Amino acid sequence: MNLAEWFGYQLKAVGMETPLTSFEQVRAEQIALLPQFDERRWQEIRETVWDNVSMRWIVSKTFQHTAQHTHDLMRMVLYWK
Repeated sequence: MNLAEWFGYQLKAVGMETPLTSFEQVRAEQIALLPQFDERRWQEIRETVWDNVSMRWIVSKTFQHTAQHTHDLMRMVLYWK
C-alpha cells in the first residue's frame, strides 16, 4: 500500500524508458497527497504487506526505502569501472 492507495487513488503506470523521471513523477504525486492527512489519518492502522501499520509508518518506510536505493545507486556510480 502506498499513499495514493490509502486515499483510494490509482497511480499511473510508468515505463522503464526514463526511470528517474518516472520515479520523480510518482514521488511528486505521493508528496502532493501529504497535506490531506489529519492527525487521525496519520495514526490510522491498516493492513498492508508489512502487517498492520499506520500511514506515519508507511511514509517513514517510503523515506527509508528511497534512501536505500539512492545509496545503492550512488555506490554503483562512485565505484563504476
